[in-house]
Amino acid sequence: MNYGAFPQTWEDPFHREKGLDLGGDNDPLDVLELSSKVCSTGDVYDVKVIGALALVDGGEMDWKVITVRTDDALALKVDDVASA
Repeated sequence: MNYGAFPQTWEDPFHREKGLDLGGDNDPLDVLELSSKVCSTGDVYDVKVIGALALVDGGEMDWKVITVRTDDALALKVDDVASA
C-alpha cells in the first residue's frame, strides 16, 4: 500500500461534519493507494477512487481516500472497497 495526498486539496477546519461537529485537519486529502507497485516519495500518477474512510484524529476529521493506480491490473477488477 502507498500513502500520499492529493495535491491542491485541503480539509477545511471550519467545515463541520454533520452529526460530529468536527472540522477538517487543515491538511491536503490523504490517499491510501492499494496497487501492487511501490511508489517513491514525490511520485505523481493517476488513480481510480474506490472509497473513502473518515477518521477522527486529535479531535479533527481526517479523510482517507482509498484508490488504486489506473495502470495497475487491479484497477480493472476493483470498482469499490467491497471488491478490493
